[in-house]
Amino acid sequence: AHPTPFLTDLVALSNAAADQPAVRSIVELAARNWALSGATQDLDLILTQLVQPATPLAAAEAVVAGLAAAWPARTTVRLSNAAEKGIVTLLTTISPSARGKLLKLAGMWGVKGIDEQLKQLTQAALATLADPKATDSARLSAAQQIIEFQPESDEAATKLLAAINANSSPQFATAVFELLAQSQAKALGPAVVAKLPQVPVAARPAALRIVLAKTDSTRAFL
Repeated sequence: AHPTPFLTDLVALSNAAADQPAVRSIVELAARNWALSGATQDLDLILTQLVQPATPLAAAEAVVAGLAAAWPARTTVRLSNAAEKGIVTLLTTISPSARGKLLKLAGMWGVKGIDEQLKQLTQAALATLADPKATDSARLSAAQQIIEFQPESDEAATKLLAAINANSSPQFATAVFELLAQSQAKALGPAVVAKLPQVPVAARPAALRIVLAKTDSTRAFL
């Protein structure tokens, strides 16, 4: 098998180049496009390549982000032992945000032992989100992980909504609703309608955008 064109360029990147935002964006976009192409037969090659010394960590994280953003739902693959070992190696070196994305992917790919790690990471994110002493930045980062791990979960969406109350800053509440807009939870719309009286006034436009995007919640609201 021959590496895909973007992977060939990826390996050639210097660490300095990979640290540049524009370069990371290009690598991430290339990974997204590859994932959408359905060329899953090259996944083994990509995963083993990402852990090679010649591949900058920043570039590896960009590839993970691109794959996580566009990997087709319910598309399974059969990975070699080398590829699965590559995933384990990456999990020990990449940033927490990238680690969450890789765990999500590994769960979709059926990598053994990943489900338990994903469960633990989700529980930790839920604890941070519910912690009133945590910074808004930390709580929003946790909320982002929860949405990425459980995009179809009504329970996860409910937990995000529960993080918003009358004492929440408009900026925090708005950011949570913007994250919830990515959720595919079926009961989200009506739940947002029920939550509106507790939402800071300045954050209600973001909440209403979710309501209006959901047919069932629009009926409930009207």
